[in-house]
Amino acid sequence: MRYYLASAALLLSQSFLALGDESKKPNEQFFQSLKKFCGQSFEGATEFPQNADHPMVGKKLLMSVSACSESEIRIPLQVGEDKSRTWILTLSDKGLLLKHDHRHPDGTPDKQTNYGGWTTAEGSASRQRFAADEETAKLIPEAATNVWTLEIDAEKQQFTYALERNAAPRYKAAFNLVSQTKEKKTMQAKGTFEVQMTPQGAKEDVPGRMSLEKKFFGDLEAASKGEMLAAQTADGSAGYVAMERVNGTLQGRKGSFLLQHSGTMTRGAPQLLVTVVPDSGTDQLVGLSGKMEIKLADGKHSYEFEYKLPIAH
Repeated sequence: MRYYLASAALLLSQSFLALGDESKKPNEQFFQSLKKFCGQSFEGATEFPQNADHPMVGKKLLMSVSACSESEIRIPLQVGEDKSRTWILTLSDKGLLLKHDHRHPDGTPDKQTNYGGWTTAEGSASRQRFAADEETAKLIPEAATNVWTLEIDAEKQQFTYALERNAAPRYKAAFNLVSQTKEKKTMQAKGTFEVQMTPQGAKEDVPGRMSLEKKFFGDLEAASKGEMLAAQTADGSAGYVAMERVNGTLQGRKGSFLLQHSGTMTRGAPQLLVTVVPDSGTDQLVGLSGKMEIKLADGKHSYEFEYKLPIAH
């Protein structure tokens, strides 16, 4: 039974979401500020121009911060029923790059795609400007003077996308960061896992401490590392707590997340609660929530994971 309690603990990790670092450059701060919205969608509208014949005027706009990594944020933009546009922000040692990806319904690239440019100056954590690069000037000669501005207004709870050409306003759209679309779908994942537990400290320590390493198979293809604390009474009752970070692919969506364990055993009767730590999902698993059931039969571990994730738009 002690083995059940320890092995049920499995998964875990001490790492939590990193807080903002004021020592970072403004473009890095802006990137991190925008990344916090990953997994969420926001409605917007065109503010300029208001010409009836403009293809984006009068249509509902929906920006979805749908995929984030340490160096890239992808934001599909839906205009009415048109889903051909994606804004791509890439952070590197050179700076912050904005590109516009245009695709046909079959996924093939449009003739005018991958245009944009690098940040023009330091900017700020809430506002960055991007000047057209050489690739843009060759692709669309009349866009050689383009300057795009992205801004996150915390006071107004608004995200703004604006374009200038020849130093004159050409387009502007605003998105409401309050009325966000966060539709979630309940999913089920099943599979098996292997766990390796390594005692830390002296055997007589109470509570005992263990480090854990785990490999998941099935709907969750991942590895995890973590730590647990456990103690047992003379009557055969016991308890443990654990934390782990899981890193891999959950039914096709890549990222990492934290699992928190709380287990007790009352004279042989076990109770275990394993839940996703709120706001711990990264990359394509931002917004993940759920709980995991762990089973042990014939010496083999298995899991059943009921979870929710924002629906990708």
